[in-house]
Amino acid sequence: MSSHLSALLPYFISVAETGSLTAASRAQSITQPALSRKIHQLEAALGTTLFRRHARGMTVTSAGEVLLRRGRLMQIETQRAIEEIQLLKGEGKGRVTVSAGPYWCLTILPEVIAKVTEAYPGFTFDVHLAGAKPDVDAVASGKTDLYAGGIDVTYCRGLGLEVVQAAALSYIIFAPPRHPLAGVTNVEIADLAAHPWVRYRSDGAWPFIVDTIQRHADAPVSTQVSSDSLVATLEQAARGPYLMGLSRPLAGLAARFGLRPLASQPLDFQFPTGFCYGASAKDLPPLALLIEKLEAAVAR
Repeated sequence: MSSHLSALLPYFISVAETGSLTAASRAQSITQPALSRKIHQLEAALGTTLFRRHARGMTVTSAGEVLLRRGRLMQIETQRAIEEIQLLKGEGKGRVTVSAGPYWCLTILPEVIAKVTEAYPGFTFDVHLAGAKPDVDAVASGKTDLYAGGIDVTYCRGLGLEVVQAAALSYIIFAPPRHPLAGVTNVEIADLAAHPWVRYRSDGAWPFIVDTIQRHADAPVSTQVSSDSLVATLEQAARGPYLMGLSRPLAGLAARFGLRPLASQPLDFQFPTGFCYGASAKDLPPLALLIEKLEAAVAR
């Protein structure tokens, strides 16, 4: 792509991401007519329409989707090149963005990131708690450097991402000591459907757990409380007559809220987990070190 077209990319990406010339013009500090001309210049140079224009805004065409995906990667690669040059000059500064599930955020990442920031004090780490849907598309687009959590290996590799698989994550059922099922040594699957649950919305394992219980018990699962906060969900589970599903490695966290695993676990929930990153991620030394430390952590 020529330097002229490359200069137009930020304007195109801004319109694509906001879906609006008005919002994009504000973000780019440019007038709306000037921005519209730049988009038309880009479309004319490429010989194709990049946007569908409609009353409620603008959406990218199939050609626009290709340019958006590649354009984002160009931006992230440019930023990484700048950061690498700064490292060579002894002025290493930059940011690494990580999206991860609760298990990774609370157990593996804190120690690993501490070691990487010690080696590269000029870099900051932006860690986001992933939602119920894995953020692998954000990694493929360059918005996120690395995702760790529940993972579909085939899907990730289809996006051209590098994947490291960890041991399957075991989920178990917790309850407060006063719950009717606490201490029961022969809990049946039907018992799990007979009591209300609390749900942590960002837990991607939840739909599978509910579906499994409902299929085996032939009865609906009642979710009485839902929350976007893990701490709020645990607090609610501790104060009410609820059941809650949580990965086994977080049993220590659940114990702080007075929750205990059921003495009898009638179902064995196992979920694939791991992390993924872009093919060029290891070109940036801090990110390469992060990957190396994560690989060592999951190998233990």
